Amino acid sequence: MRQAVRTVKPTPRKIRLLGLAAAAAFLAAASPPNPLAPLSEAERPRCVDAARRAFQEVLGQDRFALIRVVPVHRRSGGALPRTCQVELFDYAKSLDLQATIDLGSGAAIASRRLQDVRPAAGQSEVVEARRIGEAGAGKAPANAPQAAARNRLGQILQLQGMEVNALVRTDLKGCSRHRCLELNYFQVGPDAGTVAVAEPPGERVTWRGIQRLARVVVDLTSGTLVSTEVF
Repeated sequence: MRQAVRTVKPTPRKIRLLGLAAAAAFLAAASPPNPLAPLSEAERPRCVDAARRAFQEVLGQDRFALIRVVPVHRRSGGALPRTCQVELFDYAKSLDLQATIDLGSGAAIASRRLQDVRPAAGQSEVVEARRIGEAGAGKAPANAPQAAARNRLGQILQLQGMEVNALVRTDLKGCSRHRCLELNYFQVGPDAGTVAVAEPPGERVTWRGIQRLARVVVDLTSGTLVSTEVF
C-alpha cells in the first residue's frame, strides 16, 4: 500500500527568520560572557569569603562592615576572567581593606590596607545604623535623654513617602576616631516646575522640594546613638 507524503517547502520569509534565529544563537554561543555582569547570588558570598580569608590576620575577631562588592574588568592574556572587588571596614582598627578576587580560583590577586580612610557608607552599615538609631523611637520615657526628639522621630517613621540617606561624619566628638553615620530623614514634595537646561540641547529638568524632617547620628564602632534632632 502506497502512502502519499506531502512535502512543505518553506517560504522565503520563513527561511529568512530561521536564518536570523540561527545566526543569533551562533553569536550568543560564540560571544564571551560579560565580565562586568552583575554578581550572582552565589558569586557575592564567594567574593566576601575570599576577602575575609585574605585579611583574616588583620580582622581576627574584629567587627567589620561590607562596604561594597562589585565585578571589575581584568585581562589575563587574551581572556577576561570573572573578577570582583571587595571593600571591608574594620571598626576596631579603623582600617579600609580592599581586595581583588579571582572568582575562578577564589584567590586574592591584589589587596591593600588603608589607614584613616573614610569610605562612603555601605548599605549594610545604613541598615545597622537605622536599627540602632530608630530603636525605641516613639517610646522614650519623659526623663530619657532627648525624649521629645526620640518620640517625634517615632511619628516621622510612620509617614508615607519618608526617605533616608546617610553620610559619614568625622567632625563630632568621638567620630574623629570612630566610624559614625549621619542619617537624614526627609520627604520629597510635589513637582515645583520645569525649566530648560543648558546641556543636552532640548532637555528639561523638573524641580521637587525636599522637606528635611530629622537627623540621627550613630556611632557604629561602639554601636551607640550619638544624637537625635527633629526639625
